[in-house]
Amino acid sequence: MKKWCGDQFEKMQEARAGAEAKRLALMARLKGAAQQQAELHAAEAAKAERFSDIDITAALAFAATIPLHRFDTSFGGTANLNRPTLDLLGHFLGTLVNRRSAAVLAP
Repeated sequence: MKKWCGDQFEKMQEARAGAEAKRLALMARLKGAAQQQAELHAAEAAKAERFSDIDITAALAFAATIPLHRFDTSFGGTANLNRPTLDLLGHFLGTLVNRRSAAVLAP
């Protein structure tokens, strides 16, 4: 009878050790998944904020000075962006910075 109890105790100890090893493996896997999820969220947040530092006024001033050449007409000079195009560009840049879309109707 004594041998049977000792054998039972050893089996119970082995079962507990196996369960503990499974728990530790699961905990390590969950920690790895949580770390990966945190890195993914940080990457998505950084991607969403990548346009937040755009200076819209400076970008529009630069766009207004870009010389454009028309190749479809015989007009040989250069031209700049017109006011409605600059307004649309301003709305587009504002959408990038604020991450909010708006409908723009041109007259």
